[in-house]
Amino acid sequence: MRVFLTGGSGFLGAHVARQLVAAGHGVRALVRRDGPRATTPPALPGLTWVEGDLLDAASLAAGAAGCEVVVHCGADVTRLGSPAARAHQRLVNVEGTRNVVAAALQVGARRLLHTSSVAALGCPAPGAVGDEELPYNWPPGLPYHESKRDGERLALGAGAEGLEVIVLSPTQVLGPDDPRRRLAPVVAALRSGLLRVAPPGGLTVADVRCVAEAHLAALTTGRPGQRYLLGGAHVTWRRLLELLAAALGTPGPLFTLPPLALQLAALPLGALEWLVPFPLGGAGLAMLAADRRYASTRAVAELGYRETPAEELVAATAEQYR
Repeated sequence: MRVFLTGGSGFLGAHVARQLVAAGHGVRALVRRDGPRATTPPALPGLTWVEGDLLDAASLAAGAAGCEVVVHCGADVTRLGSPAARAHQRLVNVEGTRNVVAAALQVGARRLLHTSSVAALGCPAPGAVGDEELPYNWPPGLPYHESKRDGERLALGAGAEGLEVIVLSPTQVLGPDDPRRRLAPVVAALRSGLLRVAPPGGLTVADVRCVAEAHLAALTTGRPGQRYLLGGAHVTWRRLLELLAAALGTPGPLFTLPPLALQLAALPLGALEWLVPFPLGGAGLAMLAADRRYASTRAVAELGYRETPAEELVAATAEQYR
């Protein structure tokens, strides 16, 4: 197929691009005029780079022209708390998605794969496991979650206009070849011996390579109008940090912070975050106490999705920090 891909220079997008061209699809990938072509080689056979921006509707229509499928992996995933950063994130994740949908409809594309997130779903109740039907229930003060929720709704709404829309919702994505090296601060804290306390909650981690494979499968076997939750192993924050420390040969956390202590620490942070742009903010810090378990049952059954054991995934992730 001929595929137009946004976010192709990002972490997940680069893996998706490789999967698409390896399967024989012709890929036209969007790269920002001021952004790096980070991980996917521009000369990769079957891959063509086109300059543009999610906020430039004309560049999206030009990039998507002649393509049967649009894969929308582009997003602003930063967690900066300043008002300007939040406003830009919302523009990219909501209005950018609106522009991508409009471009797909304008050029007559048949199918749109929209990369969303479990952030657009909700937080499971204690002891429960979330699935694609979990309603949005995150607390206020999580701008990334709100922007992904609203962007996903825009994408799904295009189904009423004849576009085959499939939503792919990864959990926390880990794996090799992260161009931004997002775990570098955590790795530095472990190596310095400063990170000896772990948050009390847990999370479901997904292998970026498996998530990319699911995008490839969704081109042909995904059902229009459906979400596919893409998860994997569930680990506590302490276990995740212990695995990462072991892979790096550094000391890990000594104990887990009590949930009440984390929640109390979030209160003053929430009051100050409009003055000081903390990366997580009060709501984000409190969220670390949640035990966020998600199941990939539908993706396993319909997309052939596979899950990577936590030990193997963390080892592959840590390799680039050695």
